[in-house]
Amino acid sequence: MALNTKHFEILKELKKEDDLKRVADIFNQTERNIRYKIQELNENLGQEKIFIKKRKIYCLLDENDIASLIKGLNVQNYVYEQKERMDLLIIETILQEDEFQIEELADSLQMSKSTLRADIKILTEKLKKVGIHLGQYSNKKYRAQYKNNDLIYYLSIFLYNYVTFDEGRRAISFKRSNYFEKIVYEMLTKMYCSVLEDSYQKIKAIDLPYTDETLNLLILLISVLKLRKLNSEDLEVLNKKVLKETKEFKTLRKVFPELSELNIYFLTDYLLRISCDEKEIFARHRNWIEIELGVYRLIKEFESLKKVQLVKNKKLLDDILYYIKPLIYRSSKQIELKNTVLKEVKSIYGDTFFYLKKAFQSFETLLGLEVSDNEIGFLVPIFQVALRNRIRQAKRILVVSSYKRNLINFLLARLEEEFLVEIVHVISMKQLDDFQENVDLIITTSDLSQMNLKVPFCRVSPILTESDRKHLEEFELPPQDKHISLDALMNVIERNVEGQKCNTFKMREDLLQSFPNIVVDEKAQEMKENLVIQKYQITELDVFDWKEAVKAATEILWKHKYIKKAYMEDMLNHLEEDGLMFLLNENSALFYTEPKENVYHTGFSIVHVETPLIIRGKKIEYFVCFAPKGDAEDQNLLFQLNDFFEEENFENTLKKMLRKK
Repeated sequence: MALNTKHFEILKELKKEDDLKRVADIFNQTERNIRYKIQELNENLGQEKIFIKKRKIYCLLDENDIASLIKGLNVQNYVYEQKERMDLLIIETILQEDEFQIEELADSLQMSKSTLRADIKILTEKLKKVGIHLGQYSNKKYRAQYKNNDLIYYLSIFLYNYVTFDEGRRAISFKRSNYFEKIVYEMLTKMYCSVLEDSYQKIKAIDLPYTDETLNLLILLISVLKLRKLNSEDLEVLNKKVLKETKEFKTLRKVFPELSELNIYFLTDYLLRISCDEKEIFARHRNWIEIELGVYRLIKEFESLKKVQLVKNKKLLDDILYYIKPLIYRSSKQIELKNTVLKEVKSIYGDTFFYLKKAFQSFETLLGLEVSDNEIGFLVPIFQVALRNRIRQAKRILVVSSYKRNLINFLLARLEEEFLVEIVHVISMKQLDDFQENVDLIITTSDLSQMNLKVPFCRVSPILTESDRKHLEEFELPPQDKHISLDALMNVIERNVEGQKCNTFKMREDLLQSFPNIVVDEKAQEMKENLVIQKYQITELDVFDWKEAVKAATEILWKHKYIKKAYMEDMLNHLEEDGLMFLLNENSALFYTEPKENVYHTGFSIVHVETPLIIRGKKIEYFVCFAPKGDAEDQNLLFQLNDFFEEENFENTLKKMLRKK
């Protein structure tokens, strides 16, 4: 009976699971199908080593049995799945050379030409997504065309699936836990084993402050560079001057003298881009506005789905931006980080994961990426911390009671002690019909069930019992914050050191570092809210070229001393580049360039055109020119612009301003 990869996956699962129903669920199969697979395994083993009693699976296989099973298989009694045929195809073609012939390949892989042609067609579409183009230039020959960067990353990630790194024995080899891996092992060992071992030992012997996973992929990149023998001059690497001064570049140059200087730049670039790091080298991506606004919109979408407020949490924004840059790099190169706790994250924080994955859809569309569940899983704890520590607003409470004042005062004190509330008023039942103010909840000591109230109410005892407290929690009253405000603490300290020399900035930092879970800097967690537009910042024109509209917007900034003329010229020189424009909405676009010394201070201008102009298939009426200084003010103003142009009535606001001019 022929086996396939599913048989070996079931064998692997039987080491951890012995319940027939659960095994069937794991593989999305019926219990009958699992029984058939087990029967087929026993037939190939020649004896019953796996049996089922009362839906419990007993597996008596040891490593020798599995080795014997693998050894007894061949192309006649093993059926390759499509993915396995694809991988064999990659090993025999682009892993080694750019050109191949269909007849030679069919003989080598022992496949029919018709099956091979069908697989090549599927592989061609798959490779196209990563920038590798497989073209047929005669009836029998194929040739691969690519950028070297794309091919090197693709082949390295491909090899990662079949390489095993034994950190205990400090050794590297190829996997062979099933029949297909054994075939791959035999093919790759001849080509790559000695080079991989050499690269592995050299990398593990030096001090590079990166995770094992990052260094393991580095080893594979080095091995592909050595064996694929590509023209290193075709590698694309930016920031060479900066890269050359890093410790990583100097170390790799010394350890791998056989690699070209451009190869070392490429490897250094990989190390600095793939991991979260404090280095300033890539603090600004060229499309940094797309990234920052993309993250801002991601958080807004998440809070809309989750029905919470997080977008004012600056720490959350900074944490996500810190993680998102290497995430973008990994996703663009299809580098898959293994998230060992993903299953637990989905189980414990399922709703957060679900909403975050949904919120990521617009971010993926914006940047043209596909972000894996593993990557999203790494962000879930960051959002969970923000959800737990979010800046909370006091709930507005109306207290309705006819008890004496001393009992009411006791109730008010207990409410303020237990919950973050603002007591708007205390009234009697008779006054309730005339009460007009907006409140979130009515807390009452009387029965209000017969009244037609638009606001929810909760009946409690005037002494607020434990059951009352739990009942109030159901109305999502936030618990009273036990944190100490940094500003309040500093006021006390400054009163006591008045007249003495004191570095208040250093003291604030020391307090935050010394008591991170007690002292909270509320100002640092909030961002500015509303956009302020001055009359001189907006104008209206009748032009027929969108570049003229952008030029007019830059002239406003230059005239009012936001930018130097050199910045305006740089902006206009880059108008043809799509990367320097961001669509704020269906009829508004923001233009920018990289922050430079030619900006005096952060600012913006708006030009409205009487006739919409077509850019990227959109009819644009509002041209926003943004001048970033390169400091924290950039982010605040950028998000204010985003929020303003997302408002339904933004056009009415702007047109009113234009009429007044």
